[in-house]
Amino acid sequence: MIKVNLSTLNDIKNELVNKVKTSFISNITLVNNCDLIFSFSHYREEKLFVSLNHQSPFLSLIKIEESIHTLTNNLNDVLRKEIKDSKIIDIELVNNDRILKFTLSKISETFEKEIKYLIFEFVPHKPNLIILNKDEIVIFATHYTD
Repeated sequence: MIKVNLSTLNDIKNELVNKVKTSFISNITLVNNCDLIFSFSHYREEKLFVSLNHQSPFLSLIKIEESIHTLTNNLNDVLRKEIKDSKIIDIELVNNDRILKFTLSKISETFEKEIKYLIFEFVPHKPNLIILNKDEIVIFATHYTD
């Protein structure tokens, strides 16, 4: 299993900034209850694979050509509503820890620009996915356990 330490996560963050910053999240595939794949509008060579497996959470850019069917559940619905079609404004590590924060911009249903934050906590046995509004108030959070 891949373990995400702070140095590795920082390297991945830098790679993401170089490759996907200013892209839009064009699709989100929920592979299973703990694994997600993000596709991007301007960077199509790779997709972002995020695993919130409680024993060893990790993320990586991967090359995948085949289509994968997404699970349809509440997490899928929330991610599509809140995150899909958002522009990636910034990607940063939070508090020099294994927490990755995506700053996103999205046009709302009322045609207003909204800022949201997508946060992944890659702490073993305590991985989380959190979505915050512009005031950094939690609007959705999930913690995977098997």
